Amino acid sequence: MALNRCPPGGPALITALGKLLQRPELPPDPECGPVVADLVAQVNAEDCIGCARCLPVCPVDAILGAPRFLHTVISAECTGCALCLPSCPVDCIVLHPRAAGDVAPSASDNRARFERHVAREARDRSGQAGLLAARKSTAGRQSCE
Repeated sequence: MALNRCPPGGPALITALGKLLQRPELPPDPECGPVVADLVAQVNAEDCIGCARCLPVCPVDAILGAPRFLHTVISAECTGCALCLPSCPVDCIVLHPRAAGDVAPSASDNRARFERHVAREARDRSGQAGLLAARKSTAGRQSCE
């Protein structure tokens, strides 16, 4: 199989694969789709209502904010995955090409951030389940008295 069939990876991936596998570098295959620029999300501050719906969907926690406060994207950690776009009810998040000189996060950094995101979500769910169980047991005792 040719090494040039991954449009999101673009020329950088083709070069890396070619070196790794000691195969010739080819231009991106147009049949697989257009090569897209390395994108990064940005929140339009004037339109953000602070709903916080974008926070849980970011797999690498690159969006910073809290409910009822303005949110912002940490561009050095944003992968440009666009998962935050559909979660925004006011469409204040846009993708744009990464600024010249800005480097996208490495795959190992993305993996580590994703694993921390998943662990934090599991901790939150566990804590919420414990709190709910405690409230239920307290409510059961109060109704019997």
